[in-house]
Amino acid sequence: GGGSSGGSSGGRRGSRGSSPGTARKGVRRGDADAPGLRLSVARRISIGRLRSSGLTIEVELDEPAELIAALRTDDLRRVPGKGGSTPRPATVTLGRSRLRARRAGRRRLRLRISAAEARSLRGTRPVLARVTVLARGADGLKRVATARVRLR
Repeated sequence: GGGSSGGSSGGRRGSRGSSPGTARKGVRRGDADAPGLRLSVARRISIGRLRSSGLTIEVELDEPAELIAALRTDDLRRVPGKGGSTPRPATVTLGRSRLRARRAGRRRLRLRISAAEARSLRGTRPVLARVTVLARGADGLKRVATARVRLR
């Protein structure tokens, strides 16, 4: 007893390591031609302020690009796991915004949430959310930047 499993105890099949850019089609990391993207956003914001004046996102671009921003959280909804397993967090999109930046440089985006989203956030513990900004350059290449924000 206790024999080997057919010589597969070494590496996994097909694990040659992925080169940059093969993770998701169209999203490339470290590509010299992809639009450069830097993001700055407040670390904390109150729900009232998010509802009224919104969350300001400063984006720095090194070429013209279309910007798409989203505010998402995993803290509000849970879905049952497969086979009655432990409930899993489900991602909820709280707000979206887009902007076409015709020149390189700094741009400001503002994310607001609806009254219904604000109600769902009230009474919960401080919620951790992600701001994701996607920049699509004129040649179709994409760059993604993410920042965390605490909603209280």
